[in-house]
Amino acid sequence: MRLTLNETARFLKVPATNLSFWRRIGAIKTKGMKFEFVDVLACAVGRDLRQRKVDAEACYAAMAAVQSFSLKNLEGSFDAGRRYLVGVGDRFIPFLLTHERLFDNPSLPLQQAVESGLPVVILDLQKAFETLEMSLEVRGEPCKV
Repeated sequence: MRLTLNETARFLKVPATNLSFWRRIGAIKTKGMKFEFVDVLACAVGRDLRQRKVDAEACYAAMAAVQSFSLKNLEGSFDAGRRYLVGVGDRFIPFLLTHERLFDNPSLPLQQAVESGLPVVILDLQKAFETLEMSLEVRGEPCKV
């Protein structure tokens, strides 16, 4: 799947100027002029986080974290039960966590982060992936590169 900037903007229901801006500041890095599946997923994550009033820098960090995975990496992580992307402040852990590693892990200082006033973002990236995949299939776009 490869979409142009305008196709991606229409699909995500965001102004094309947002995507151009994200590209210009380096929040999104596409291979050439087309957006591949992981690029669209990263933009969808950024859009959704901004709609939830998450700080712009944290959104950009989340987008970069999503783009650090290949489609094959994501699918392998999901198959292994790793689905959660975690951010504290404006930094995101550059790997996916299982439910147990996220919620039953005393060495992950999420409570301390919240208590000290840092925003904590937990994304179910597998759910976002599946939602995007379904939306593209409805649109008639093949999802795999």
